[in-house]
Amino acid sequence: MPEFNHDKALHDVIEQRILRFNRLEQPNSNLTQAAVVLGVSSVATTGTACLLLTRRSSTLRKHAGQFALPGGKVDAGETPIDAALRELSEELHLTPDKRNVIGELDDIVTQSGFCITPVVVWIDHHDDLLANPDEVAAVYEIPLKELACVDLGLCNEDDDTAIIAGADADIEMSSLAAHDENQSVMSIHLASVGTTIYSPTAAILYQFKEVALCDRTTRVAHFGQPKFAWK
Repeated sequence: MPEFNHDKALHDVIEQRILRFNRLEQPNSNLTQAAVVLGVSSVATTGTACLLLTRRSSTLRKHAGQFALPGGKVDAGETPIDAALRELSEELHLTPDKRNVIGELDDIVTQSGFCITPVVVWIDHHDDLLANPDEVAAVYEIPLKELACVDLGLCNEDDDTAIIAGADADIEMSSLAAHDENQSVMSIHLASVGTTIYSPTAAILYQFKEVALCDRTTRVAHFGQPKFAWK
């Protein structure tokens, strides 16, 4: 397994794979457009590459306390890339410019009515990172070496007796049911975060892993989201 050093060679490999990827857009104009950042940065102590993940403030009106990628709603006159970079600045005080944008992955529609465009951004360093306490409760570094090895977890309503460790407390499996009985909820366990992450964030992370790290075209938009992520 490669170390995924945060260097030009890795940047170029990720860029080539993202450029080859035929991303799927969501044409439904009734959805609220949003964008999130898959920020490829470096672990200060090792120089290896990581993705930045946040845990949202418990005081936010939507998706309070949930694990998420930096991002938010696309404002009038903005592109998803504009919104992704603005939100990265507002949430984490990081200001890479458009030359740092590598590309985009598939749009993901959420049960809460958003269409999320994941934007892959190369972050030269995050020494200036300063989490906005009004929006961000914590920031995590997910090593790409760890992400490249994650296993895909799936669950559905048939497992309603099980308990899975959540962010603050145990999450009952009944709250992980997708809104469609034909859908499964995707999850990935991240040791660097110390818990299990669920769709839609898990789906976006998993597609980044498949496309950028493993050079595979893997679709994830068909997975459902757990009920606690609907609000």
